[in-house]
Amino acid sequence: MATADELRALLARVEGATGPDRRLDYEVFVAFAVQGHANPWDPEQGHFYTVSIDDALALIERVLPSASVEMEIDPSWSARRACVVVDDGAAARGWSGPRTSAPLAILAALLKALLAQSDPQEANHGG
Repeated sequence: MATADELRALLARVEGATGPDRRLDYEVFVAFAVQGHANPWDPEQGHFYTVSIDDALALIERVLPSASVEMEIDPSWSARRACVVVDDGAAARGWSGPRTSAPLAILAALLKALLAQSDPQEANHGG
C-alpha cells in the first residue's frame, strides 16, 4: 500500500477532481495494489473508482474491512458527503469527504481514514 505522503498526494488529487477520471482511477489502483500478487490493470474494464459507487465501496471493503460507510446526498443532487467509520475497539471515528460525486466523496473519506490511522494528528484534518 502507498505511504502516508503518497496517500496525502492522492487525497489532493481526489479533492481536486470534478468528475470521473481514468488517470485518477489508475493512481488509486496503484496506491492499493497488493505487492506480490497479480494486479492486472485493464483500462477498458473495472477499477472505475471515480465513476462507480460499487467500485469505491468494494475498495473500502478490501482495504478497511471493519469500516462502515454512511452517505448523505443533497436533495438537489448537487452535493454528496461520505463518512467512513472505523471501529478500532476503543471508539468509532468518522472522516468525511464532501465532493461533487458520490464515488469521489467515498474515496476522499477512505483516504482521510487511512491517513488518520497512520497518524492521529491527521484525524484533526478529517473534516
